[in-house]
Amino acid sequence: MARGATYKVQFKRRREGKTNYNKRYKLVDLDKTRMVVRITSNHTITQLVKIGENGFVAESLEIYNTQNCQNGSIQIAKDVAFAKSTICLYDNNSFIKIGEDCIFAINTTIHAADGHAVYEEEKLCNKAIGTEIGNHCWFGFNSSILKNSSMMGFA
Repeated sequence: MARGATYKVQFKRRREGKTNYNKRYKLVDLDKTRMVVRITSNHTITQLVKIGENGFVAESLEIYNTQNCQNGSIQIAKDVAFAKSTICLYDNNSFIKIGEDCIFAINTTIHAADGHAVYEEEKLCNKAIGTEIGNHCWFGFNSSILKNSSMMGFA
């Protein structure tokens, strides 16, 4: 075991002056929903985060979008609750519509497409139309809603 003076090394972004963690902490302390956007080489990940009273994430929604996806859309009505849920848009013109007063439990995933293309004789076979969820729908733990699904209200 090494001996000698011990010290705490600051976070790299703090050392480089890129992130002011005091301002960032104040953002977390607010009772508002925040949007965090991460852009990677293949995906754009958008995360909507709401912090609870105890300082932990109360509600979060991650939205994955590939570079190939153009004109994809997500429509979310009022009074919709997400708990660490994920929405995936992969194909062109794919869409997801969510009605009012819906609840999504932990690890719920909603897919607007397969995420890969299947061709038969140079014709696309698995084209995504979209996913529609009506009003007053509740989805339990680890639910998966697949492409081209349509849920009517009060499900």
